[in-house]
Amino acid sequence: MKYPVKHTRVMIIIHGRSEYFICEAIKSNLRIKHEIEGKNKGKNSIQITSIRAYLNNGKFKSFASFKRHFQDVESYKKKLCKFKLFIIMDVDDCSTTENEMFKSGEMFKGHWMREYIVPIY
Repeated sequence: MKYPVKHTRVMIIIHGRSEYFICEAIKSNLRIKHEIEGKNKGKNSIQITSIRAYLNNGKFKSFASFKRHFQDVESYKKKLCKFKLFIIMDVDDCSTTENEMFKSGEMFKGHWMREYIVPIY
């Protein structure tokens, strides 16, 4: 019996270790397929001030790079299908301007993934 292919529809970029453990618990309890991205599994934190740099390097830099690293994310004509990228960050260690830009999504303006990003603070 063949089972249908499960595509990744959720991806999470985490701030640090506590967010990593929360996301792992959700992943295990709900048994949904999703990727958790962070520096060294959350051992090193990603700050709001550097999230844009994190998105512009490596895996998230371009559509082609993203698809090379995450082949099971469904796409059609260089658009991701039914996909969301949740970015979980602490907002206590940034300026008010950066905080507002993160919450509104303005921080991701000009990045190819902007329409898929959901900021969580």
